[in-house]
Amino acid sequence: MRSNSLIESFEKARIQSIESVMKASGWKLQIHDRNAMVPSSIFLYVYDTQSKWLWLCTIAKTDFYFASAKLHTISVEQSASAVAAFIGLHNGEPSGTWEAQLALALTAYITKTATYQQGKGVAAPHFVVINYGATNNVRPFAIPGSDRFALPVDQIHKMVAQVIDRDKLLHPHWVS
Repeated sequence: MRSNSLIESFEKARIQSIESVMKASGWKLQIHDRNAMVPSSIFLYVYDTQSKWLWLCTIAKTDFYFASAKLHTISVEQSASAVAAFIGLHNGEPSGTWEAQLALALTAYITKTATYQQGKGVAAPHFVVINYGATNNVRPFAIPGSDRFALPVDQIHKMVAQVIDRDKLLHPHWVS
């Protein structure tokens, strides 16, 4: 019994530490499952160019792999369309159901991209999807880093800006 309370105390302290780090990194937290914060995770970020909205979802790696196996029949085109549609529904007040659906759509989409396949080889647990809303186009990129902590908000904004600048040169039809 004593060891269970020690483990619970450790897990509670770890979750509080993660929350502190994320808040210090600029994230506004809305946690649906505190226990899901403990294991190594995949971090999915969304940036919408129309509204300048940035969103983060963390998914335990085991749950991410399980979900991706269940979603394997969905095509990259279908999942990209679902991601864009869910982002388009964002109204400033995220809800658990909407966020869960967006996370599933992102999981289905990311795992079918070359970005994900290349990212697995360089231990990239951070995947960003830019929504070019005017053209209904989503675009992923991967970032290597820790599978325990989200990247700081300002770092994501800088990387998104770099990718958008590059896309303006290489794919101007995406960026209108």
